[in-house]
Amino acid sequence: MELYFKDNFLSTGVTEIMDDSGTEIGRLDLKSVFSPSVDVYGRSGELFYAGKLETFDLRRRWMVYDANGAEAGELRSKFSFAGRVFEYDAGRRGLYGIQAPFSLEKFSITANDEEIASFANTNKWFSPHAYVLRAPSPRIDLYEWVAVVMGISALLTDGQ
Repeated sequence: MELYFKDNFLSTGVTEIMDDSGTEIGRLDLKSVFSPSVDVYGRSGELFYAGKLETFDLRRRWMVYDANGAEAGELRSKFSFAGRVFEYDAGRRGLYGIQAPFSLEKFSITANDEEIASFANTNKWFSPHAYVLRAPSPRIDLYEWVAVVMGISALLTDGQ
């Protein structure tokens, strides 16, 4: 399954999450410009996940929370000479590597050195920050991956 969604962290508001047939299957509520955060809603408007940029030990990290406010995972940037590298720690559900070349066109999500999902920048909506998410891992919910992708966008924007 493919999901399409876009990021407009430079402004706030609601954007759609669409499936590969163009059907709306959820929404993103993009919050404050100064401290990026997002709520991820399902098809019926129920809150599934929230993500926000937080600082721990002088390092910026993107925290993902479930609908009850419990921590679902932590996304952090890692130093690399080979491109952009991130790590998503989902606790007992696993540790995932996320890599992209410096062009930032396509990101590969891996578990145990095996690609389990990917996402890419797309111009489907003629937006520089529109994404397509492909083949999400069954261990991590589709909507949680959306929150993670939005976190990568926030960390990349925050680092510039």
